[in-house]
Amino acid sequence: MGMLVFQIERIASQGQPLDDGVYEVPLRVIDDGDCLSTILLAGAGSPSCPDACLSAKVLSPRSEFALAETGRAVASALADVERFGSPGGEPRGGAVAERVRLTLLRYELSGPCSMSGLWVLQRELRRRGMDICVDESAVLVGYAERIGDQGREKLSLNLVGRFDRLSDRDGVLIDRSALQKKTVLVVGLGSVGSGVASDLARCGVGKFIVADGERLEWGNVVRHAAGLSDVGRLKSRIVADLIKDRNPYADVWGVSTELASASKDTYEKAIASADVVICATDSRASRLICNRLCVKHRKRVIFGGLTGGAYSGMVFQCQSPGTMCYHCFVSLFPETAADRESNESAYSGGPDGHLALDIGPITNLMAKLALVELQKQVGVVAGGLDGDLTHPWYLWINRRDGEYAEVATPLGAGGGGPEILRWYPLPMEKFEGCPHCGTGPG
Repeated sequence: MGMLVFQIERIASQGQPLDDGVYEVPLRVIDDGDCLSTILLAGAGSPSCPDACLSAKVLSPRSEFALAETGRAVASALADVERFGSPGGEPRGGAVAERVRLTLLRYELSGPCSMSGLWVLQRELRRRGMDICVDESAVLVGYAERIGDQGREKLSLNLVGRFDRLSDRDGVLIDRSALQKKTVLVVGLGSVGSGVASDLARCGVGKFIVADGERLEWGNVVRHAAGLSDVGRLKSRIVADLIKDRNPYADVWGVSTELASASKDTYEKAIASADVVICATDSRASRLICNRLCVKHRKRVIFGGLTGGAYSGMVFQCQSPGTMCYHCFVSLFPETAADRESNESAYSGGPDGHLALDIGPITNLMAKLALVELQKQVGVVAGGLDGDLTHPWYLWINRRDGEYAEVATPLGAGGGGPEILRWYPLPMEKFEGCPHCGTGPG
């Protein structure tokens, strides 16, 4: 059975009445017609022009509808479906449009909107290929079909209400309305940076500056958030599309130049306007420039990286003047810093390569630290994480290899040694000789 994804906002915007009648709505035809969708987004793989059109008929039965009385509500909806017969009207247009029809039955609620009742009712209706959504003081029950040479084919339906929000499932944990006003700068859009940007977009961050001068190459795809269809495109444009696909209300500004001395002015403006900076570049020079500018503008910056072969990784966060900076880290631990600055090509394949799974813990913690900082800025942090994630340096061990080959132990082995697949917070103090955040010459 194919599926139709239908947004009610395509026939009535928020604040407008949803009147009875027949509406023609543009469609995207996906997977050789197996999926039909009214979600029309610009970007790679999402054509902005419609492929077809469907006919949607809105009717208002006189039956009472109470969400708390699930059995009665299902019986009422099924009786009305039988009574009104075939969905839709007589569409005009191409061959596909003539065969796709949808009926929306609009019921005024006779009692309070019980969300638990709605979910139970939705489960029962979806078993029959139908769907339900709330629309102000009413509910809409929909069913759809496609008419072909062999007769009628029922389509399963996913209704998206005018007031459905992406925040409905995590709104108790984060303040999405506040995050929508926050700006995150992501410098370096490889496997780490693209993952962090995508995660933060899912959480509702509303403004992004994404910066990278490189294009996606064939070998990047096994670990990057993008896919083969994006090979050859600028990473800044790819990640902008990924963000918009996860948060369609986000504003994204792309920078397609590398972070270096020649582009410092462009990056300084970006850092000055950001609320949090993510540095996911793979060279020491770019990281130190980013660090210096973040110290200057007193911005929290979060660095992340993996060793060659990705047997371990680290996340480092700092905010001047309260904590040490990345220059302190490099000065105190030059060999450790160098190993976490490996270029992706240094671990891009062969027996010493690694999996996208090895990167996941790094991107997850970087995104979590960024989210905690943004929530602190608006005064709301769930679960006390602002007091739990305060260390400047976090070490992760993926497997017993490299410097941990003889030291690390299996997960859960105990014995006091470092275990694989665990985070280890490490305390660090400022390097007083640092020319940026210490007392050294600057």
